[in-house]
Amino acid sequence: MGMKAEQWRQIILSFESKKTYNNPFLDVSIWSVFTGPSGRRIRREAYWDGGNTYRIAFAPTEIGMWSYRLEAPEETGLSGVQGTIECIPYEGDLAIYQHGFLKVHPSGRYLTYADGTPFFWLGDTHWAFAFGERWDESNHPQMTSMFRGMADRRKEQGYNVYQTNLRSDSWKEHKSRYWKTDAADDVPDVAFYQNELDRRMQYLADLGFINALGFAWSGSIEQGVEHQKHLARYIIARYGALPVVWTLAGEVAGYFPGKPRETAIKGWREVAKYVEKMDGYGTLQTAHYTNERPFADYYYDESWFDFVLNQAGHGDFPIRKGDKIAGTRIIPLVIEKKKMDRAEEVAGEEPIFSILPFKNKKAGIVTTGSEVKNGLIKDTFTPVLKDKLEEYACPVMGQTTPGDDRKQITADILNFIKEGADLVICSGGMSVDPDDRTPGAIKDTGADIVTYGAPVLPGAMLLLAYYKDGERTVPILGLPGCVMYAKRTVFDLILPRVMADDPIRAEEIAAYGEGGLCLNCASCTFPNCGFGK
Repeated sequence: MGMKAEQWRQIILSFESKKTYNNPFLDVSIWSVFTGPSGRRIRREAYWDGGNTYRIAFAPTEIGMWSYRLEAPEETGLSGVQGTIECIPYEGDLAIYQHGFLKVHPSGRYLTYADGTPFFWLGDTHWAFAFGERWDESNHPQMTSMFRGMADRRKEQGYNVYQTNLRSDSWKEHKSRYWKTDAADDVPDVAFYQNELDRRMQYLADLGFINALGFAWSGSIEQGVEHQKHLARYIIARYGALPVVWTLAGEVAGYFPGKPRETAIKGWREVAKYVEKMDGYGTLQTAHYTNERPFADYYYDESWFDFVLNQAGHGDFPIRKGDKIAGTRIIPLVIEKKKMDRAEEVAGEEPIFSILPFKNKKAGIVTTGSEVKNGLIKDTFTPVLKDKLEEYACPVMGQTTPGDDRKQITADILNFIKEGADLVICSGGMSVDPDDRTPGAIKDTGADIVTYGAPVLPGAMLLLAYYKDGERTVPILGLPGCVMYAKRTVFDLILPRVMADDPIRAEEIAAYGEGGLCLNCASCTFPNCGFGK
């Protein structure tokens, strides 16, 4: 007896191989050809799901009777296996199943569903969706699940795209989630897929989201093009019958000029062509670009490249007159008013982003350390600070060298504030050595300490405090020694906000744990890079 499946809804077919393979992922390839009532053929690869089990994910695109036939090595016992699936109408209210998977309108100007209904892309990102938030736990009293709570909230807000990324090898500790670490070759760790990723992917589909899924981040191409193809192959087989869009790699070209950048562009191009070949649905494919100026066009003429997916600039960085910070476009000549009203509703009453003007400030510098005070070493810290402050038209009203005298450091800070300093910077003496007195001296001023330490390299020993002087709030910064020799540090991340009187909270500093590693690129593009983002 044949099976039934709703139009555009995934159904899973399971088969058992008679042969056991050393590498059940790479040593064998099993495919099924599905033929619809109109004669349309969809070819889908089976994915290994542990033991001798192979499964095929399929979503019928036409109402009526479908047939399938397996293509497999004879030793599997699956060659020529046939069956039928009756596709029945979808009876739910989710647009993605009412109208079908996404495609580009023949004009090339906008996206539609399969039946031609215009599609308005409204999405939000959840980069760590595969493992970041727990499925069965929550740290919020109104949510029983961290993951489901985030997805449900976006559904309530009216989003129809959930932009995700597997981040498979961008951070090496993530690799073990997708691959068996004790195998010589690439072997999927099916337990992770079964226990975590399957239900996350299905949950998003059941909410009606298009999952704009990236396989990795740009730098993962260094793990090898073939390795990335292997991941793409498995992901396409396992999830390619769900409502997805392949976004290839996050910030696909990276931020590196010259050979590494070209290597990334070329490597991911090979992966994209492979995705195009392996995907049986003609699923839309694009790439997650960096915020490049001008916008890069290195994939425009590729057959696999269906539409442009650009990102706006990240927050908390300085902008100047003429800089592009965000953009949108309504592609059709006309659009229903209710869709514009819905977009306005989702945006909420608060601005989508804020532009804060820099304030006119003057700074006092307290240079600690007996070596500088006694002239044993040259002060190379202050010139760096002056140069960075000058970028914000912030003059230095004075500098003191109290050495390692904790009380004097405190007195110098307070004296600068008394004299009208809008910002006090303490340089040096910020480590955990017993003779480093600066953190204690800043605490002795009575200032509120926001943080002593930051998940940022360079700049882990940052101290940030705010001192209340009547109606004024004066930031006090304790800067580690890396600021004097590293081109970009934690100082570059927080200084724009300090200069704009944008209060910085401890949890915002903690958030630098993602993106807080400066890669010290040969050609620095900061702030148009991932540092601190």
